[in-house]
Amino acid sequence: DCEVIAAGGYMVQILPFASDETIRVLERVIPSLPSSTALVQEGLTARQIAQRVLDELEERVDLATSMTPSYGPCEEDELRQRMLRAVASLGKEEVNQILAEDGQIEITCEFCKTTSILTEQDLVAAQNEVERT
Repeated sequence: DCEVIAAGGYMVQILPFASDETIRVLERVIPSLPSSTALVQEGLTARQIAQRVLDELEERVDLATSMTPSYGPCEEDELRQRMLRAVASLGKEEVNQILAEDGQIEITCEFCKTTSILTEQDLVAAQNEVERT
């Protein structure tokens, strides 16, 4: 029939802080598993397949699946400044429209998932600071 029934594959990205032991375990475990396509045909989800790969890493698996990664300059002061710059990039007209409709602007950092609420006072203070510099 020339029909694809199932297809799978692995994409592993080794982060800079990964230990040599972790890399060795992954290099040993992945080739020893049935093909990813066979696992997909068995009905396993991506999470279940990843769990099979990570089972060899023992207690680190729970941390790896439950922690929220943090990337970039997400310290509180830097994050707030980045958020204010992002909102400023919308332009005064759009910012004023959002404030008129909602009374505030809710913004979430896509790196660390921190959500902040910016009020009109926050934006005025930020604008005043920009004008002083």
